[in-house]
Amino acid sequence: MKWGLLMVMMLSAAVLTGGCAGVGPSSISNGRMAYNEVINYTEDQQLLNAIVRERYGQTFGMLSVSSVAANVKFRGSVGAQFRAWGSADSTQMVPLSLGAAYEENPTISYVPLQGEAVLRSLVTPFSIEEAFLLLSSAKERHIVTRLLYRRWNDLKVPIDAPLPPEIQRAFMLSSMFREAGIGRFGRTPGSDEKRPTYVIIFSGYSEKDHDAIREYLGLIGVEGQVVDGRKIVLPFGPSVDVDAEDTIYVETCSVLDWLRLAASMVEVPKPHLEAGIVDPGGWHGLPKFRLITIRSSEERPGNAVVSIPFRGWWFYIDETDSRSKESFRLIKFIFRLRINPDGNQQQVPVLTIPVG
Repeated sequence: MKWGLLMVMMLSAAVLTGGCAGVGPSSISNGRMAYNEVINYTEDQQLLNAIVRERYGQTFGMLSVSSVAANVKFRGSVGAQFRAWGSADSTQMVPLSLGAAYEENPTISYVPLQGEAVLRSLVTPFSIEEAFLLLSSAKERHIVTRLLYRRWNDLKVPIDAPLPPEIQRAFMLSSMFREAGIGRFGRTPGSDEKRPTYVIIFSGYSEKDHDAIREYLGLIGVEGQVVDGRKIVLPFGPSVDVDAEDTIYVETCSVLDWLRLAASMVEVPKPHLEAGIVDPGGWHGLPKFRLITIRSSEERPGNAVVSIPFRGWWFYIDETDSRSKESFRLIKFIFRLRINPDGNQQQVPVLTIPVG
């Protein structure tokens, strides 16, 4: 009997020790990607919901997942009955039984995105560095460029209309200079981190480039520069002297501008237009300048990368629409860059929900 009890204790320890050793890695393997996928997809749904509600003239709110705490409980059990020592009665024999189980009870904490800091982030124009981050991550730079800037000096950039010839030419020359390596953008040496200043520099160019550089400077309203092979340095940004002849003054759009622009490109169901619950206005520009297309359907779409139900219809982005997927990614990118709930957690309530 003593040997039987000893064996039970050894097996019990083996079950519990082996089970605990495997639960941690197994929990991470099974749970991490699942949590990540769900959080990412629901963030996409929140953003799409904000765009659609903006089109319908309704308010919207967002919750950020601030933490996920998954509590794992492990339980093990061992049971056995042994025949009395020396007994010949086989009915007293009961097989050894072993058992192990674990359960996962996640606790999810949310932070409402609200308050003055969030509002300020939505309406503040893009910084110059943010604009270049967006451009560097964009596949179709010509579309993003026209949607980032409202104006370059006296050149106003329309969002929903064809670009004037002088702006098209200026953007084309700018791309040509950048690809040739003779025109580049940078921060001025010793620039203040809180209020950085930027310049556009022309250097390393040859005589064959003189006429193109002069044309570019004339298009954007920069006068008084001598183009003779020497370095040309032009202050660039929203805080330069707008009346100076040798600077490039720019105005940029905001996150809210992009949100409203995307909202104008929602395909509103005809019954909603006829009922007057949504303004008939929308995107009227050329298709090649369209940032994104958000489609609608009475039935849940089967070909959507993200979809939401709203007012009895489904709104979604088609998985075959590469431009819309890319643009949605950029909008989400700038939202994440701008809307940082970590800086506001002490000012807003945290909603914590135990699951399971």
